[in-house]
Amino acid sequence: GKHDATNIVDAQIGIITNIAKDHMEYLGNTITKIAKEKVGIIRKDSHLITTAENRGLRIITEECKIKSSKISVYNKDFFFNKKKNKFQFESPTLKLEFKSSWNKYHQIKNMSLVIKSLDILQNQFGFKVPSQNIESILKNPYVPGRFQIISNEPLKVVDVAHNIAAIKNLVSNLKETLNNRKIVIIVGMLKDKKPIECIRILSEISKVIYLTDVPNERSFNPSKIIKRFHNNKIKLLPTELIKEKIMSKEPLLVTGSIYLIGDLMKKKIIQL
Repeated sequence: GKHDATNIVDAQIGIITNIAKDHMEYLGNTITKIAKEKVGIIRKDSHLITTAENRGLRIITEECKIKSSKISVYNKDFFFNKKKNKFQFESPTLKLEFKSSWNKYHQIKNMSLVIKSLDILQNQFGFKVPSQNIESILKNPYVPGRFQIISNEPLKVVDVAHNIAAIKNLVSNLKETLNNRKIVIIVGMLKDKKPIECIRILSEISKVIYLTDVPNERSFNPSKIIKRFHNNKIKLLPTELIKEKIMSKEPLLVTGSIYLIGDLMKKKIIQL
């Protein structure tokens, strides 16, 4: 957004994925305020690509008009569909059909933003990016810690979902994967990421939820959170026992904070 360090770059293409309640201590506590901060990346006479909707999209559109910036909106100016076992991208200037290991809703939207960016780079700025190169990269994208299945038998999933919007996506994706089964969940979150609401959402798919400390000064207090719930399926997990849980034979999800996942990777408890 407006005050982000990346905004020092005078970019000709801007991407705003969605407008969700995150980083509220910096961006504001409503969708309107957050959107008004995020549109600070839009440059005069540039291009803006987004999957935003509703109020967030209206604010982005208004800012693009003010700055004479062209806007491309997901499912309006470019489209991404799944047909049998292939994905199809379509815009007025580019059509692609390819296979990809990514098939979750938020991943599909993010892939479409990437392809639309390449579309603009080719048709507006003269960059040459062969379609076969795009197809090759998207066949097996590797983004560590983003709905990453590190084991199938038993199922082990790592996802750095750290706000309400991301947790909702995660639960939706896991419902698809689990086929009505429940999963053991290890959660470590920062206290300013609305952990109570996130844990409530995760409880829809949980067999048991273990709360653990995050190695960061902004960590939530697991013991205090447990007291708020009065639920014997929400338990405390000391950090020294995390490895034992991860090595168990039960289906497992580790989520909640980039700091938690990063620390477990550093200790080689999780290898992505």
